[in-house]
Amino acid sequence: MGDTANVVTAAPVDASRLLVARVEVAPQALLGACAVVLPGARVGAGAILGALSLADAGADLRPMMLFMGAPAKALARSPVQQGVRARPGRRGHAA
Repeated sequence: MGDTANVVTAAPVDASRLLVARVEVAPQALLGACAVVLPGARVGAGAILGALSLADAGADLRPMMLFMGAPAKALARSPVQQGVRARPGRRGHAA
């Protein structure tokens, strides 16, 4: 895990049931607010995982695709891949 990753639990962890596996998040991937990526999942380059969505253990979110839901399902190609750009002046978005 990176220095800025957060592990959140609301209950004590039972180490005998703990699943430990690598999580890969490729460059330019976007994770929406409160999105969950479980151990063993891979988020491809430029993929978007929508807010409140769940990437199950072992999920492979393909590059440059938009995924939403719990579990996450591919909905469309990434808007960035389609050439859609945010309006100038919107905070947090490229012009």
